[in-house]
Amino acid sequence: MYNVYMLNKKGYTNMLNIIQQLQNKLTVNNFCKVYIEDSDDYDTITVNIAELLKCLVVDEEYSVAGYTLYGGGLNTNTNGDKLGFMCNNIYADSSMLNVFLDEDEVKTFVQNYNNDDEE
Repeated sequence: MYNVYMLNKKGYTNMLNIIQQLQNKLTVNNFCKVYIEDSDDYDTITVNIAELLKCLVVDEEYSVAGYTLYGGGLNTNTNGDKLGFMCNNIYADSSMLNVFLDEDEVKTFVQNYNNDDEE
């Protein structure tokens, strides 16, 4: 799996994490498309942004269109108080498929995956 550094090195330009991007989109609309990579291909689904963010904040799963979306967990202190996200990524299903908000980024990811697979 690619980490953020590797993704940025391979041509991804949006430096806002996906949580920040979702928050920005929520100021414009309640729904948005997300793109879920599956190694050499991707799928497009529509999510309710507020519902997805609500689930992420309490570390719950969000199910839509046959996919289960989830974050990377929450950091807590010794009292159990939530301190923030452990990582700023969203994944789909048990195979941890990467979720993107930009179709060009998921296309780049898939192309890079296919290129790496050919080498």
